[in-house]
Amino acid sequence: MIKRFAAELVEESKVLAAAVAVLAVSNTVNTEYFATFDKTNSELTKTSGAYAVTPQQNTVIYINKTGNKVGSDILRRNNINMYRQTCTNLLEQPPEKVKEWLNGFDAVITDCDGVLWVYSNVIEGAVDAMNRFKTIGKKIFFCTNNSTKTRQQLLEKSHSMGFDITAEGMISSAHSTAAYLKARNFQKKVYVIGAGGITGELDAVGIKHSEIGPDVMTSTLADYLATSFRKDPEIGAVVVGFDEHFSFCKMIKAASYLDNPECLFIATNTDERFPMPGMVIPGSGSFVRAVQTCAEREPFVIGKPNPSICEWLINEGTIDPARTLMIGDRCNTDILLGYNCGFQTLLVGTGIHKLNDVEAWKNSDDPEQKKLIPDVFLPKLGDLLPFM
Repeated sequence: MIKRFAAELVEESKVLAAAVAVLAVSNTVNTEYFATFDKTNSELTKTSGAYAVTPQQNTVIYINKTGNKVGSDILRRNNINMYRQTCTNLLEQPPEKVKEWLNGFDAVITDCDGVLWVYSNVIEGAVDAMNRFKTIGKKIFFCTNNSTKTRQQLLEKSHSMGFDITAEGMISSAHSTAAYLKARNFQKKVYVIGAGGITGELDAVGIKHSEIGPDVMTSTLADYLATSFRKDPEIGAVVVGFDEHFSFCKMIKAASYLDNPECLFIATNTDERFPMPGMVIPGSGSFVRAVQTCAEREPFVIGKPNPSICEWLINEGTIDPARTLMIGDRCNTDILLGYNCGFQTLLVGTGIHKLNDVEAWKNSDDPEQKKLIPDVFLPKLGDLLPFM
């Protein structure tokens, strides 16, 4: 099955030891494909067989001596990214360098809140920048952790603001949560802590769920437990997203269902909070952490920074991670997703994290904080327009 295989360790600047795998597989890959990937993602001793690198999926596939696939890893290529994790301000670069950077990716995945809009207000230049990306031939995708709206509602909002985006280009945590359960052939009922975005997407795939909205305790805990609390035997999963009616009663129900180890625990996302002028709004992550603490269970997180929210784009060959740009305003979700998937990353200063946050991570000894450092920075997305 395997026609030829060779491997050697090499050294690259600013990169630890990497491996170069060269493989030609008859009837599968007609030419040699060279790819470099981090040592942390691949060990030459992982199997007794070989590596097959698929350019379309940008993955390393481990093959045993009989030619069977035994595992795979997302491929990281470091030679394409000219500003890898430097947080370089593009406005301080020569125009020809910015244009060279623009030519280094074919697909754009962007967060929505804080990058394209803030609530119902479009951020200046965002519409023109995203539509220009599409005009010059780049694939564009909107990827949001916002679980309060269905994908269709998000699409309608985008169109009303002037964005040229398709339904297939809209990636949401609510839609991805429903798709995840559907793919598992989930047949039970879901207890939902969240909003209509989650229940709407569950309805769309025929999955039963609890009602949403206020659930409050009107008397004492003893009275509530004696007269109001009843477990639904059909519940087989608990999904937690953003819920403006989050309550003590909902925590009791969620933790009680999760006391059964066979009950799935799913979080749409873990965004902790949304700072606003003079106040802070709790995010889904605050509710997830509360349930997590009470239930003593770890959730499976659907949304950013978990690669599962967009790995289908990689698996289907729609995007090449090394030539994909991730744009975001929150580094522990958007930029970390980019890091986890091997994307290039752009931080914009119109949302949560600022340059002073990045400077702190640069000076930190914590390797987890280093992952939050973006490749490049712009005050706002619209600042790219003069270079496009």
